[in-house]
Amino acid sequence: MLHNSRPSAATAVRKHPRYRCNQRLCVRYRTQDRDVIAYGRCTVAGKGGIDALLTKVELNVGEEVSLEIALSQASGTVALSARVKNRRGFNHGFEFLENAGRVTVTLKPLFQPEAIIFSLPAPEVPQLFSTQAAQRPPERVPVAGEVTLVLPGASVEIQVSASLINISRGGFRVGHAYAQLAAGQQLRVVYMGVSIPACVVWSRAAGGRLESGLAVLDDDDDRPRIPKEQ
Repeated sequence: MLHNSRPSAATAVRKHPRYRCNQRLCVRYRTQDRDVIAYGRCTVAGKGGIDALLTKVELNVGEEVSLEIALSQASGTVALSARVKNRRGFNHGFEFLENAGRVTVTLKPLFQPEAIIFSLPAPEVPQLFSTQAAQRPPERVPVAGEVTLVLPGASVEIQVSASLINISRGGFRVGHAYAQLAAGQQLRVVYMGVSIPACVVWSRAAGGRLESGLAVLDDDDDRPRIPKEQ
């Protein structure tokens, strides 16, 4: 059975853009009076924090750590203080406990325009599923690329191949052949190795295939950040 809970009408806005990356990561923390080191990959970076995949450990939400991120051979490794903001299995979200200016300078090599993902603030709308017209983010950028839509199932996850059509500051539009997608369904979009939580805003037939509008969700929230169908 697909998860079909209706998201909140309120919108959620990220404070900073986020960027795809694939950097080596070392996490240092202390537990039971001993120092522990865990290794993984930093998959998404921003001025407020990072997302990381740690396959050998599951940290507790609120736990304070030191993150050592390998930027490049030229830039070396940088260390930043952070706390665990959220966790889903081996996927961890970290919030920086550092001055935003220091983070900006330190992680500048990762903040490249070509690596940006759908996370800029979008204007608030009163109701996601309202029949009234709602203001949308101003820019929609045509893109090409393949993604995988991952939906929770009763026993196994359902994976749907899809093609990107365009992206905006709060979501994206995809083409696919899966007729069971419906407004309000929550899923994860896997794009270039990055897993992005999202929900279906609308689905319709177009040009002999199906198209859907997806709203990006905060990792620790189930509130979408873009309005209804374009």
